[in-house]
Amino acid sequence: MGSLPNLHELGKESTCGAFKPTTALGHLCGGQGGYVLSEHERNKILHRHNKVGKTRSYGCEPNRIIVDDTTLEHMAGYSPISNRSVRQFHQIRRKDSLSSSIGATSVRRLLAVVRNGPSHRQRAHRTSEPSKHALIVNVVLLCVSHLTITATYLPYLALQSSLSVWSMPDHLVPLDINVGSLFLGLSHVLASLVCLVTLPVNQRFGGNIILAVSYLLLTVHFIINLHPVLYLMIPSSIIFGVALGLMVNAQVTCLMTIAIKLSNVYRMVDEDEEMKNIRYTCLIRRTARAFRGAHDFGLIFGSIASTLIISWTIGNTNLSTDVLTNTTELICLQTSFVNTTSNCTTTLIEQVSPTYDYTSFLDAIFDTVEGTRLCGSQSCPSKYPLNFNDSLPGQYYSVLPVGSTQALTGFYAFLSAAATALIVVGMDTLNLYAHQEGSDKPQLMASLRCVREIFRDARMKLLAPMMFFIGLEQAFIYSDFGKSYVVCTLGIHRLNLVYLAMGSLQSIAACTLSMLLRSIRRYYIVGVGFTFHSCLMLVLVLWKPIEDDPALFFVISAAWGVCNAIWEMLGFTLLTCQYATDRWEAAFAVTSFYRLLGIGVAFLFHGYLCNYVKVYGLTFFMLAAVVTFTYLDIRLENIKKLKNISRL
Repeated sequence: MGSLPNLHELGKESTCGAFKPTTALGHLCGGQGGYVLSEHERNKILHRHNKVGKTRSYGCEPNRIIVDDTTLEHMAGYSPISNRSVRQFHQIRRKDSLSSSIGATSVRRLLAVVRNGPSHRQRAHRTSEPSKHALIVNVVLLCVSHLTITATYLPYLALQSSLSVWSMPDHLVPLDINVGSLFLGLSHVLASLVCLVTLPVNQRFGGNIILAVSYLLLTVHFIINLHPVLYLMIPSSIIFGVALGLMVNAQVTCLMTIAIKLSNVYRMVDEDEEMKNIRYTCLIRRTARAFRGAHDFGLIFGSIASTLIISWTIGNTNLSTDVLTNTTELICLQTSFVNTTSNCTTTLIEQVSPTYDYTSFLDAIFDTVEGTRLCGSQSCPSKYPLNFNDSLPGQYYSVLPVGSTQALTGFYAFLSAAATALIVVGMDTLNLYAHQEGSDKPQLMASLRCVREIFRDARMKLLAPMMFFIGLEQAFIYSDFGKSYVVCTLGIHRLNLVYLAMGSLQSIAACTLSMLLRSIRRYYIVGVGFTFHSCLMLVLVLWKPIEDDPALFFVISAAWGVCNAIWEMLGFTLLTCQYATDRWEAAFAVTSFYRLLGIGVAFLFHGYLCNYVKVYGLTFFMLAAVVTFTYLDIRLENIKKLKNISRL
């Protein structure tokens, strides 16, 4: 930028007193010694040099001439000295004029930037944007923390929704075996509502802070479950629902924020809007692929750890529940002093069994036919009450011993606390709205209006059945399949191993499908998913599970994981294509609302409907979801083709 002139001096008029004429011009101005021209001679010279009589007077002395550009041009031929002086003076005047014009232009631009540009806080925020390395570190920390929290959340969901492992009976209020799924259903319905009303909280405080708060609430929930009595289960369920709703929104906010910042890092010069959106969508899918892989590996790790804890605590006599049994023995006391007679007496001897036998408990909670449990699609929920064991004070009938549940709860609480510490210590503040001031901050009513508009969006109306079906099928595989198929036939110690197979194949399918969607039509994937899932529904209705063929349980759960990966990946890619640059927070919140609502409804009906009714209902919702989703996908494809044709 050129030199900045003194703005106060720009408007001032120059005075003659500040000008010192050269030697040659001194004769004209009468300012130097020597021969001084008379007035007549001065006028004659000036008249000869092209009418300089029009020279303006600025209040100087009448016998002096103000030297301007015109005067200097006419006086150039007066003498060689004068000519050289004029050239030097013209060069100086040109430099001053150039500097003055550049300076004035620079001042005007600077004033425009100050008046119309962003505030000081926004400039400071932009200069403190995280680097590419810092953003990648944040992605890794987010995925590791999600892996850790998934290792606690999903195994807990399977055990509590199917068998109410963390439910202690109450002497005043009767509880049955389905109370765990009932509380989880209410928690997920609450979480679906929390998703809709907490968008301004994420925008105000940042995704990483809300994520840490949600993980901390999950830690508190697991600590409360160390003593799961009724008056503690109610606030614990509320805490769990609030934590789940906050966690779902915060995870999406962190993912999208990191993708936006990475897109700004990779931004190129002279890039059009279309290329910017393509790069942004690609980065979203890459970060989501890593996040989804962490989710599946968390399920694998949590299943292995839960299986080891259950197997170790059941086999440990110190952590087992003692069962009191009565046996009658005939003790014959032979007396040596009696020859042919023997004195026999019947004595009641109490023995304590050192092992926990949950087989008899399972026989009580399932219907039996000719001594075998009725498992599979024909199984209906029982209302088996959770009562205390009168023979052993402080003990109650449960599918797992108290020591096993406490060990699992302590492990889950430790992992949740570790995930909280990882977010608090490691992750940076990821907030897109930290630089906004005053009325520019997102407000509660504005966010609620945006959510209402997304609800009314035609695309979201067609996508809603698919998201609701995803919630239903996830709840079914964790609660009904785990209880009526796996636990009823194989036992509680193999339940988490079945979900280990599900997580393994689900991770492979999700990673493969996310890359295939770039070259395969989406409705082809919808057809494949519908075919596979329909076959699984048919198997679940007709198959009678038996213990002699345990491999089929793992095959069914693994195939179900593939179908779940197909539906979730299709829904996520559609959201990123339609709402990646416009109202994405409200769009993801609404889809999470439908999914969590589906999980909550399935858990609430877990203890009231037979399995064949649930399978038929799940098939109906799957058909409705596939039809509406396919129609939406074809419609959006036609709109895209019309836009491409209009550009030609």
